[in-house]
Amino acid sequence: MTREQAAERLGMKPSEILDVQSKDGNHLITTHDGQRVEVTKDGEVRPYDADQDLGAWEREINANVGAAEASGQPIRPEMTARDVPTGSPEEVLAWVGTDRDRAALAIETLKQRGGVQAEILETLEHLGGAEGEKDGQQEVPAGSAERVLQWVGDDPARARQALEAERKKDNPRQGLIARLEKLERPE
Repeated sequence: MTREQAAERLGMKPSEILDVQSKDGNHLITTHDGQRVEVTKDGEVRPYDADQDLGAWEREINANVGAAEASGQPIRPEMTARDVPTGSPEEVLAWVGTDRDRAALAIETLKQRGGVQAEILETLEHLGGAEGEKDGQQEVPAGSAERVLQWVGDDPARARQALEAERKKDNPRQGLIARLEKLERPE
């Protein structure tokens, strides 16, 4: 089983799968939060460590295995606050990636948990589209070039918007401008 297959089986992103090992014909999967899950030869998903209980999540996955395999669709259990990492802002942002649904869930969950840094909420709100919009158009996120490029994705309109914002700065980043120009005019 590859990391991609394990991620699909568990309804996660491949980047959230740290390790996949074979054990007695079964697959042992270690996720980004340190949980270890076993996928049996029969496709059953269960916690590997005896003291872990995946509860309803495990039952939901097992209930959907047959239907998902029959339809060829990946298993995607509903995400809950339990899925949002409790670690550093970097871990939360890595979990969210560019997924708007995950960004919205992370915003809601982090506000409920309290003690949230304003910067991470700002980043998540840009990704989730919750705030930071002017005249129906999202603002270009502040911060690193990587953050701007992540927000742009492959959208020429966003590339154009980010390019205009970058050129207005006192010290525009020439490397970012060059990359945005390429994204603005896809070939």
